[in-house]
Amino acid sequence: MSVIRHESQQYATPAALAAETVTPTNNDEVHVESLNRRFNWLEGSTSTADNKYVIDQTSQTANGRWA
Repeated sequence: MSVIRHESQQYATPAALAAETVTPTNNDEVHVESLNRRFNWLEGSTSTADNKYVIDQTSQTANGRWA
């Protein structure tokens, strides 16, 4: 089942975020505890994921990245 983001969600690690099936929309926000950083979903982003500043979502319905 997909999760629609309406508020900032927290994840322990980038891997935990990438492993979840989500339906992000532009500017959705998440917080990654291990990095102590917030990430916004940027629709259409093709930036290379490094799991520090850019996180690639494994299962998604839209093209984009967490940055």
